[in-house]
Amino acid sequence: MCYNSFMALETNFYRLYKLASKDKDQALKSSIFALGIVACFALGSLFTLGLLQNFSWGILTGAIICWGLGFSLWVIFALTSHLKEFSLWNIALSASGFLPLFLSHQINKFLLIEIAVLFILFFVARMMITREYQILIRLNLWRIVRRGAFFLTVALVLILSTLIILQVKQSEIQQSGVKIWDFLISRTTQGIPQGVVPSVNLSGTVDDVLNNYVQGQSSQLGMEGMGSIMTGSILQNMKDSLSQMFHFPIQGNETIPGLIGNWLKTGWQTFPLALKLSIGFLVLLTSLSLLNLINSVFSIVIILGSSLLLQILISSKVIQIKHRNIEKEILEI
Repeated sequence: MCYNSFMALETNFYRLYKLASKDKDQALKSSIFALGIVACFALGSLFTLGLLQNFSWGILTGAIICWGLGFSLWVIFALTSHLKEFSLWNIALSASGFLPLFLSHQINKFLLIEIAVLFILFFVARMMITREYQILIRLNLWRIVRRGAFFLTVALVLILSTLIILQVKQSEIQQSGVKIWDFLISRTTQGIPQGVVPSVNLSGTVDDVLNNYVQGQSSQLGMEGMGSIMTGSILQNMKDSLSQMFHFPIQGNETIPGLIGNWLKTGWQTFPLALKLSIGFLVLLTSLSLLNLINSVFSIVIILGSSLLLQILISSKVIQIKHRNIEKEILEI
């Protein structure tokens, strides 16, 4: 009897040892996955900032690969890790996308709030995909990822937006907008005879735009020899009219985007409540439509990436697929 008790005790110890060893191996693998995600997010942010400073197809490809690989690894990590492990590593995952900002000592309250929001988004996304994962009998990454893909898309957009806002100056953003405007106008007016559509140079000042307009009108009326005094008087009258229309003084050295921005800032306070609500609803609707469009593309990237990674990890025996018998209660007559 003592021998049987000793054998049972030894068996229990061996079982506990195997469970502890299994938990240790799983924690080590989860940590490796998490470190891989941190590395991908950090490299993705570096490529993104490099893309903002100097666009090239190589940098763009590197950014897409890093972000896609990072979020694909995130899906596998979320499905294979315990809640405690994920919660601890989630702090590092939420902050890793802002590594360049930490290195440049750009730490402020806004950035900490962004990290907290990302922590919640990642946590909610894991809850959604694990809930779908647990109710499925067969592994279906398409259904699993689609449950939490929207929250992951919002997280990616939030990271990229924060990097752009905190790293790129307002003048650089305006210059990028001017380049996009000029490109769209050149494509839209291609094939239209010159002079039919008035050209607007957004990179110039208000004085430049008004002066070009006055010179064009005077040449059509045969008044090319107008003196500088008369031209200056006409320009001043036009600026006075614009000042009355926009309800703030216009000096002439403002750019067109800056003029529009100042008009929106000063005019927003005087807008009726109905107009403010309409503009807010329109902005919200546009943002959701854009997010859904990005989510449709990004979710496909995550599904394909995580499926490919999962097959590689299964073939290398890092991850195993096990089958369990499931009993289900049904009613019969």
